[in-house]
Amino acid sequence: MITEHANAIKIPDWFIEKYSNIHALIHKISDEEELYFTFPLSTYKEQKFYGDFETEGLFKDIQKILSENILHASLDIILLHECGGVTKVVITPDKIIGMEPTGWKIVEGVEHDYCYGCSDAKLYEKRS
Repeated sequence: MITEHANAIKIPDWFIEKYSNIHALIHKISDEEELYFTFPLSTYKEQKFYGDFETEGLFKDIQKILSENILHASLDIILLHECGGVTKVVITPDKIIGMEPTGWKIVEGVEHDYCYGCSDAKLYEKRS
């Protein structure tokens, strides 16, 4: 499991203590500011999710953190499965939604262009 980067959200100590198998980023904006934990989160070791995403404790706790923070409306989590499957879990203050891809296509490199700095898809399109 890994989440997207969202360093504007401080993760409370209770969360870090409750989920000892989760690695969080340690962040500090300035010399005057204290260190704090933030996203992205990732698991140290394998973690399985068998139940409904809406009732999963970890996801509910992340939802609680989001609902207490007005700067970030949602957070994406990627689950990589032993079978090669991928699940994206989108958490908002009022919903927890699971999504899975319906198919794959062959690509020569990263071609998506929906996030900043993740690919040169626009450059790739110009070469085509």
